[in-house]
Amino acid sequence: QPHENAWDHEAVAHYQDIIDILRGCGIEPMVTLHHFTNPLWFTTKYPWHVDGSVEKFTAYAGRLVAELTGVKYWLTFNEPYVILLGGYLEGCTPPGLRDAGKALAALKNIFTCHGSAYDIIHDRDPDAQVHVLVRRSSLERFERLAGTWGPRAKPLVGDLTAEDLGLSDDAIAELGTIDHVVHSAAIYDMTAAEDLQRAANVEGTRAVIGLTRR
Repeated sequence: QPHENAWDHEAVAHYQDIIDILRGCGIEPMVTLHHFTNPLWFTTKYPWHVDGSVEKFTAYAGRLVAELTGVKYWLTFNEPYVILLGGYLEGCTPPGLRDAGKALAALKNIFTCHGSAYDIIHDRDPDAQVHVLVRRSSLERFERLAGTWGPRAKPLVGDLTAEDLGLSDDAIAELGTIDHVVHSAAIYDMTAAEDLQRAANVEGTRAVIGLTRR
């Protein structure tokens, strides 16, 4: 969207061509709706801490999901906490702020946008289910958020650093056939102890891969 309320049909056609080429080569595409960058008009008028950002992003997501064909897998936001870290805490990316209060407001709006995009995507496949790995200590927070997403999002209580992600054989069996696994959990605090970073970022990734091979 080069301007507010404008739509670049050539850009959409370009990505549709990429999707078609991938599928023609036997590769299943995954489309990410937001990967850090925003149009200048959006950053200027509707930075993430401003509530108007929700309406603008939801409209964009709805139109893109409707226009692109041949896509089974969607990612709403790539690493949303990095958006907050760079834009609202370190101030090294737009909107270039160092304001914890506005960071929390931005996080709320990004979560709301994720929920809206989730509904838009799953309206195309109303029987789809999404299982989310959460630690027991985070279960209450997840359930509060998931309450706004509808019944499709289901928690899997486990631990990224444990073998088989801390899931029992029965829990794994109940999952049945899984179409796709998205792994985005990590420790982003560079001051965290090396053993903690390795347990989550390296061994955790190995655990996810190991589980998908079962």
